[in-house]
Amino acid sequence: MKKWFFSALAVAMVALSLPLADKPALAANNLIPNPSVEIADSQNPNEPEGWSPGYIWGDLDATFSYLNTGQEGSRSIKVQITRFNFGDAKWFFEPIKIRGARSFETTR
Repeated sequence: MKKWFFSALAVAMVALSLPLADKPALAANNLIPNPSVEIADSQNPNEPEGWSPGYIWGDLDATFSYLNTGQEGSRSIKVQITRFNFGDAKWFFEPIKIRGARSFETTR
C-alpha cells in the first residue's frame, strides 16, 4: 500500500510541476464564424466576414475599424469611443443557431 501511495504521489508531483499551456486549446469546430477576423467580407472589405459593427446603445460616440494589424494574425477589429456618458458599443458575429439537448452544431 505504501509503495502505491508514493508512486501516485510522485506522478502527481511531476504532473503539477509541468508548465501550463499559454493558450487554451480551441475546439476542433469553432462555432464563431471567422474567429480571428482574418478574412475580409467579399461584399464590404471594410468588415470581417461574418462580423458586423455598430451595436451601439446609450449616449456615446463610437468609431469602428477593421485594421491591418493584429497580435497573432494580420487583422484586428477596434472600437474607439470618443464621447461616453453611458451605454455600449461593440463588434458582433453572426448569431449561432443551436438546438437544446444536442451537441453543438451549426445550421449554416
